[in-house]
Amino acid sequence: MILNVVLVIGLIILALILYQLNSVDGLSTNEFISIAISFVCGLLLLAPLFLIFVPGMRALFYERVRRE
Repeated sequence: MILNVVLVIGLIILALILYQLNSVDGLSTNEFISIAISFVCGLLLLAPLFLIFVPGMRALFYERVRRE
C-alpha cells in the first residue's frame, strides 16, 4: 500500500513539475521516461523514511506484518 501511495504521489508531482515548466511537448520520449524513472526511484528510496519517522505509518506496517 505504501508503495502504491509513493508511486501515485511521485507521478502526480512529476506531472505538475512538467506542466509548470511547459516542456511536455519539448521533451523527447526517452527524456520523459528517464525523468519519470529517476523521480519514482528517488521517492522509493525515501519511502522507508516514512516507516521510520512517522509513527502512524510504522504502526500500520507492523500491524499488517503481524496479520500475515
